[in-house]
Amino acid sequence: MVKRKKEKILRPLGMGKILLIGVFCFVLVEGIACFVFAPALFHRIADPIAEKAIEVFELTKDSTIAFAHKTQETMAVWAEEAKQAIEDLKKPEEPPIDAAGSKPASDIASKQGMVIQHDGYYTDPASGDIVLTGGNADILFFNQVSPTWKDKLYGSDPIGTHGCGPAAMAMVISSLTDYQVDPVTMASWSVRHGYYSRGGGSYHALIPAAARAYGLTVTSASDRTVAGLTKELKAGKILVILVRQGHFTTSGHFMIVRGLSPDGKFMLADPQSFENSTTLWDPNLIVRELAGRDGDGGPVWIIGSGN
Repeated sequence: MVKRKKEKILRPLGMGKILLIGVFCFVLVEGIACFVFAPALFHRIADPIAEKAIEVFELTKDSTIAFAHKTQETMAVWAEEAKQAIEDLKKPEEPPIDAAGSKPASDIASKQGMVIQHDGYYTDPASGDIVLTGGNADILFFNQVSPTWKDKLYGSDPIGTHGCGPAAMAMVISSLTDYQVDPVTMASWSVRHGYYSRGGGSYHALIPAAARAYGLTVTSASDRTVAGLTKELKAGKILVILVRQGHFTTSGHFMIVRGLSPDGKFMLADPQSFENSTTLWDPNLIVRELAGRDGDGGPVWIIGSGN
C-alpha cells in the first residue's frame, strides 16, 4: 500500500501578525531609505540607540560576570562547609575546653595571691572567682545575671533570663572536672547539640547530656523525698534539680543542691541568686517545689565525679 504524502494546509495569517509584519517592513524600508538618502539624519537617530544598546550590554556583561564569580565563591564555601561537616562526623565528640585552649588546674582557686575567706564562700582577688564552700564540693559560682554575660544570647534569648540550665551545668562541670566552662560556653554547647528551647530555656536532656559529655556520672533520683535526697547528699553526691513556680522562680528553674548543713538543711547553688546560694534551706520546701515533670531523668539528677 502506498501512502500518499500529506499535503500541508497553509492557514491565513491573522490581522495582528499582518500588522506587525507591515510595521517591521515599513520601519526597515524607512531605515534603509534614511541611511541612503539622508545619512546624517540616520546617524542622529540611530547612534544614540546604538550607544544605549552597547551601554546596556556592558552593564549586563559586568553583572553577569559578577554574579558568576559570586556563585563560584558561594559554591566553594558550601563545599568547604560540607567537607568540614563530614570530617566532624568522623571525629569522636569532645567537650569544648576553656577559652585559653587548655585544661585549667583542678584547683579552681587561683594559684596567685591570697583568697579572701567569708562565711560559706571565698573570693579570689586575682581572678574575681567566687567559690561556694561547705558542701560536698567547692562550687565555682556563676550568676546568669552577671553583667559579663547576662545580655549575651542563648540561642535567641538572653542568658540572664533563659540561661539557668547552662549556668548550672557550667558550675557543675567547672567544679567537678578539670574543665572550666563559663555560662556562655555552655550555652553555645547546648545550642549546637539541640538542647536549647526557644523562649523556654533548656530541654531537660541538657543536664544528663552535658554531664556525660564531660565525663561525669548522672542518674535519676527515684526517691524524691527529703529522706531520699538527704541520703544521696550524705553519700557525697550533688544534685541538679528543676523547681517550679515558688520561692525561686515564676516558671521553671534549674539549681544545684550542693550539700547538707550539720542540722540537715540543704545548701544550694542558685544560678540566678548569690543570696539564695549562701542561705540554708528547709529540705521540705525544696521537695515541695520540685517540678512535677520527670522527662529525661528529672526533676532531680544525681551527679557524681565519674572517678
